[in-house]
Amino acid sequence: MDTNTLRPASRNRSYGKPTLATEVPGRVALEANQMGYEVGLHINSDVLNAQQQLFITRRDLMRVQVDALVATLRLKASAGALGEMEIHEVTRWLK
Repeated sequence: MDTNTLRPASRNRSYGKPTLATEVPGRVALEANQMGYEVGLHINSDVLNAQQQLFITRRDLMRVQVDALVATLRLKASAGALGEMEIHEVTRWLK
């Protein structure tokens, strides 16, 4: 079996990079709350809530990425296509 048939469409695997579409709104909300706090429009709990939501989003993204990585490795292993290159990629991602 050709190992390229099991590769994702994107040859540049970025398992550790959250997508901007989900992280940017959280970052913007946090910055807006921090600015509002500095000028007295928001209370500290607003800033903490925005920060918590951003961290939850980042955690959830990481979980999805790890799940996708594990599923890909399991698929390749079951197809007999798991090679040293994939292991090195995972090692680089984990660093």
